[in-house]
Amino acid sequence: GTIRKDFKVKHVWHPGFGASIHKLQLRIAMRGIALLRVGGLMTYSTCSFNPIENEAVVAELLNRFQGVIEIVNPQSILKGIKWRHGWEDWIVLDDDNVQYVSPDEIPEFPPSMWPPIDLSIRSSLRNCVRMAPHDNDTGGFFIALIRKTSEVPRPKWMRSKTFIKKSKLVNPPVDCHVFRKVPESVRKLATKDRRLRYYSRSSSNKRLFGITPRLADHALESRGSVRLNIVSAGRCMVDNA
Repeated sequence: GTIRKDFKVKHVWHPGFGASIHKLQLRIAMRGIALLRVGGLMTYSTCSFNPIENEAVVAELLNRFQGVIEIVNPQSILKGIKWRHGWEDWIVLDDDNVQYVSPDEIPEFPPSMWPPIDLSIRSSLRNCVRMAPHDNDTGGFFIALIRKTSEVPRPKWMRSKTFIKKSKLVNPPVDCHVFRKVPESVRKLATKDRRLRYYSRSSSNKRLFGITPRLADHALESRGSVRLNIVSAGRCMVDNA
């Protein structure tokens, strides 16, 4: 999709680019869906025309999250913009341009790279959007607007009474971060700058990291922050190590 502004791409591109990042793109998208609230929207987009990075990822999302997500029809959203429907079928190639009909022929490629067999998933892929550079005088893009329609069901072993009982936290620890706020007395001795809040990774407080109040409120001091494990943030402002 970036070939229009960088002609060198056509000389270095090869099918292995898409194959090498297919799994990573899928994991990122799956994590996004897991974090998305019911009714929320998530855009999966690339600047690639390779279906291995595009429709293959979306098809596997629809396969793994059946009844949880749907691809939004873009007809009413993209008025005045020229676009093309997503592909329902494609071929899988290696770097030698050898075509593989099934995953059995090349075990190092995940089965999710091949077109889906499920007809409902194939038809849903038409709601994906392809934009060629010459369509709207832009770069090339692939876009899929994903809506979460229900919560992701937990595996059976996570629904067992034993697991639920063991996983409950009555009073989650507030100081679960590697980063901890330094006492005001320590801050005054180290710096006069009061625009930032200061945190340290150790009780010795030899290295102080300045973090903006807005980020500190959200990531370190909010009630939901106990779910995070912050190991680095802000900028080292004082170093007496």
